[in-house]
Amino acid sequence: MLKINNIPSDSILNYSRRMISADGFVTTSKNLFITTGVNYFYPSLFGRPDSF
Repeated sequence: MLKINNIPSDSILNYSRRMISADGFVTTSKNLFITTGVNYFYPSLFGRPDSF
């Protein structure tokens, strides 16, 4: 997947990693949260589109 609603996927991942809290410099918990919680946090970070 290259884009979601014209937002590049790498931009979504980078922005999401900055917004999700974690313990110290551990990134695995952030990556796990992104893969399991994208349906919940995507609308709050990027807005809910009228259509996909």
